[in-house]
Amino acid sequence: MKKFLQLVLITSLLYVVFLPAQASGQFFFFLEENALVGKEVPEIELPLIGGETNKLSELIHNQNAIIYFWARWCPPCRDHLKELEEIQAVFKEKNIKFVLVGLGETADSAEKFLAKFKINLPNFADVEEITMESFDIRGLPTFFYVDAKGMVVAVEHELLENYEEILNQNLEKKE
Repeated sequence: MKKFLQLVLITSLLYVVFLPAQASGQFFFFLEENALVGKEVPEIELPLIGGETNKLSELIHNQNAIIYFWARWCPPCRDHLKELEEIQAVFKEKNIKFVLVGLGETADSAEKFLAKFKINLPNFADVEEITMESFDIRGLPTFFYVDAKGMVVAVEHELLENYEEILNQNLEKKE
């Protein structure tokens, strides 16, 4: 009987250790690389806060850019917005265009929500979440790092400290 209990315990532990996908399978999408890395950033034409419709290519034209996908219901997104409030001037000084895309947000609801954080950055309002597929969004928050040539150089779920290095990596390879 003692051997049987040991066998059941060992088998159970092995099951938990080596087959965690059933318990946490919903998080494995974060491990896969986004299909857009190394490709041109997709075009967006959506309303911005303020009402006018604009194209992403016109906003980031020939600049390094970070495109941040967020939603009001996402707690880590709210944390990043607080961080952006403090550092948005740094991006402007370094000539890095920072663009927000509010998923499930109207321009009006995004404007009211972002006013709490004193964010003064371009924000696309993607009410119908049409960018989810074209940008291969697998979870929020998501940051797209786009070089000055419009190529996606990285996709992460946090704002990386070495963002300048990431944005300039293709430029450095060509020199």
